[in-house]
Amino acid sequence: MKASKVTVILLPDPDSGTYAVYFPLFPGCVTGGDTAAEALKNAQEALALHLEDASDDDLQDLQLSHFDHVVVGEIEVKVDAKTTVKG
Repeated sequence: MKASKVTVILLPDPDSGTYAVYFPLFPGCVTGGDTAAEALKNAQEALALHLEDASDDDLQDLQLSHFDHVVVGEIEVKVDAKTTVKG
């Protein structure tokens, strides 16, 4: 089996100190870890499991899932005060 590089997003949780991992082209595959290193190791395992029954689309996405350059930004959004979130 050929190895493929995959870009992942690690988001630290400042309250717990843990990391969540997201895959841009595999939104249904998420994992995390107590450290960045553990989160990346868990990411390898999670994506391998996700791809065990890979569709042709998943395999195509795998070929496109490495980005040479990643840009992170932030935006500000205004929400109408009448809008409420029900939980």
